[in-house]
Amino acid sequence: MFKFSSINNSRKQIFQAIIMIGLLSFLMLSPQLYKHALIVSNDFLFHMNRFYDLSQQLKTGHFNYFQSLYGFAQSGRIVNAMYGMDFAFIQAIILAIFGTWFKFQLVSSFLCFFVSGISMYSLTRYAKVDHSYSLVAAIFYMSTSTIAYYALVTNFSGWGAAFLPLAFLPVVYMFQNKERPIKPLLLGIPIALLLSVHLFSTVLAVLALIPFYIYTFFTCRNKLVMIKDTLLAIFVAVLLSANTFGAIYDLSGDDLISPYAVKDMMANSTSFSIGVPGWATLGLIFSFLFIFQAVSTGVFWKQLSHFERLLNSVGIFFLFLSSKFVPWNSIAARFTFIQSMQFPQRFVCVACILLLLGWAIRMQKMSENPSINNQSVQRIAMIFFATLALISCNNINLQISSSSDAWSSDQPIKDKAATIIESDPEKIRQAFGGNNPLGTAFKAVDKSTADYLPRYTDEQFKTYGTYAEEILQNEVNVTKKITSDNRIELTWENKLPNDTTLLPVTIYNRTSVELNGKKLSKERYEVSNIGSLIIKAPKGENTVVVGYDPSIIFKISIVIKVLSLLVLLTYGVKAFMKYSFKNKK
Repeated sequence: MFKFSSINNSRKQIFQAIIMIGLLSFLMLSPQLYKHALIVSNDFLFHMNRFYDLSQQLKTGHFNYFQSLYGFAQSGRIVNAMYGMDFAFIQAIILAIFGTWFKFQLVSSFLCFFVSGISMYSLTRYAKVDHSYSLVAAIFYMSTSTIAYYALVTNFSGWGAAFLPLAFLPVVYMFQNKERPIKPLLLGIPIALLLSVHLFSTVLAVLALIPFYIYTFFTCRNKLVMIKDTLLAIFVAVLLSANTFGAIYDLSGDDLISPYAVKDMMANSTSFSIGVPGWATLGLIFSFLFIFQAVSTGVFWKQLSHFERLLNSVGIFFLFLSSKFVPWNSIAARFTFIQSMQFPQRFVCVACILLLLGWAIRMQKMSENPSINNQSVQRIAMIFFATLALISCNNINLQISSSSDAWSSDQPIKDKAATIIESDPEKIRQAFGGNNPLGTAFKAVDKSTADYLPRYTDEQFKTYGTYAEEILQNEVNVTKKITSDNRIELTWENKLPNDTTLLPVTIYNRTSVELNGKKLSKERYEVSNIGSLIIKAPKGENTVVVGYDPSIIFKISIVIKVLSLLVLLTYGVKAFMKYSFKNKK
């Protein structure tokens, strides 16, 4: 069994780690700062609509958990309720504080790098790895493509990966405590945190924890206690994520359009490479590091502890899953539901965490080995790997610099990243900057996405094109405003009596519709394939008010979530005070 050495986790070392991780996070982003460039990429407009909607709700005081009152063309479509509402709210606060898209993107990207580094450092230190090796592992992790692609293309799995190392704290605890291997809060809180950020990252965490759990269960002395603590951990995660599950229940009566399926999965799987890291390439440094770790695991298998064997084996397995060694296209052709996973390269973030942790533990053990207890050798090894980590950060710096150049070009936004409304590049830049309101940007460019729209037909149709036609490019001259009770009011004029109009607003199963002050039953109106309201109205000016009526189950879930957070906060304050009092003694 691997013996976790007792290393003093001093405040000075923690401070050094925070400063170094913060400095490198800033340096990786620095080209974007001095070029004063916005990086508008594939997913930027989708997520910015989410955050803009909530930031405006904060500013105006008009709160609606489900409907988009300000984002997504004020269409009332539901996104945040299904896509990490809690974390979107935090991002909205950042946007409201800093007030411009440029400042927001810089701060949000900086925090993603910083959190990823701190999370990885915390994991390695919790495994009792020396400060220096922990810091190098953290620098490696924060410079992986998985993290960097939030800054480069606003891929939100980067934020999920930033918190993912925390989900493996319970793994370390399992091997430290054989009598009672599961600590409910230590397992439940990270899972709840991931649920509030990125659902697929939560799935990855659970899948990766299963092998460790099975091994621990069969070696545990008290299996009943372990089962009880596991159920408590699940209970904690559910309580802290009650609003998420409540929203899913509320929308279970709707057939929602899933994020698009990727047909060419092989193009989005990982491969070893000798250049800089990319979307589907590991790059020279991480190719070397992971191959080195895999080979050393095989060569030194008998010398490794059970913990190291399992850690490296699971890491190698997830690296294999993410790779082109798996015939993903052939598998997806047989089992089409796999295409909804979209990108096999997402598995690589688990491999990064586990293999880096395995590497750090291996380096720690080598430094403690009397047969190679040579300070010169240890220093050379440390300098070598620290240099690789810094070069890896420099690679990200160069990629961000290259991506930043597009903003000052004649094509600041690529066509595939947005629906271009304003063709003049200078006007596009002005729409995103200066003293213009944040919403001005969406009048210059927008993104046609269909995620979580309701589907009202079994027939195949182009969801993105339909959304663009019915919502973004709707030709009806409609005036929209938000009512005092947080609903969307649409006013337009009919030139003919009983004229049928398709309005740019989305109707779900629990959506309420009023026409000229009278509530309509579902039989009184129709909806399009994606839920756009189709309604007959008299000649002249007409007003439709669209709201959302959440179920009692959802309302109860909000109460449970708030109470759970209050209990957790109280527990945390008491634990901190107890710890501080103990240290003073």
